[in-house]
Amino acid sequence: YGSLGSWVRAQRHLMKEQGTVGSFEGGVLSEERVDRLNRLGFVWDVHEWQWNRTFHELLDYKMEHNTTNVPMSYGGLGLWVFNQRAYYNSYRKGKPS
Repeated sequence: YGSLGSWVRAQRHLMKEQGTVGSFEGGVLSEERVDRLNRLGFVWDVHEWQWNRTFHELLDYKMEHNTTNVPMSYGGLGLWVFNQRAYYNSYRKGKPS
């Protein structure tokens, strides 16, 4: 990841460890630093960001093809849709996603 990637990962870890904005003492991010990162559009939850990004790809696909039935051969979006259906089926059977 390099030094920038390591720093970004550390910021996310500090925020996750902290849970809420507190003082910088004790290794948590100050409110001022959180605000500065937020103003940049800092992504705190990469998994949530990726899910939303791919969801918007699905919206674009639906606009173009008038369906959400994306074939597996369509690449990353096809795999993502397949996985969402699998998660949904597990959820329906009472398994956590």
